[in-house]
Amino acid sequence: CRFSNTLPDGTNTGIVNLLFGDSTGTADSTDTIGFYLLNANNLRARCRQNNSESFVDLGFRPTLGQWYMFHVDINAAGNSVSFYIDDMVTPVATITTNIPNTSA
Repeated sequence: CRFSNTLPDGTNTGIVNLLFGDSTGTADSTDTIGFYLLNANNLRARCRQNNSESFVDLGFRPTLGQWYMFHVDINAAGNSVSFYIDDMVTPVATITTNIPNTSA
């Protein structure tokens, strides 16, 4: 993924979702797994089940024009999600709560 336009900030509000989810368009998903950037916040790894959310603030904002590889790995039991950016060896976050367990 390459961010080539304006990122959300204090002036340009918006949401950037890089995820698996149960809705499209501008609405936030009820059930989702992925990366999330809202307004002036840092990028987050996020799991959301039935509107209950667990997230890890990744401590950085993407740079415009730079390429990133985003990867999500859900374990076979479906009870742990590891998030990777560029480096596919070391996860930047692991979440074990609010993992969606239904299909929409």
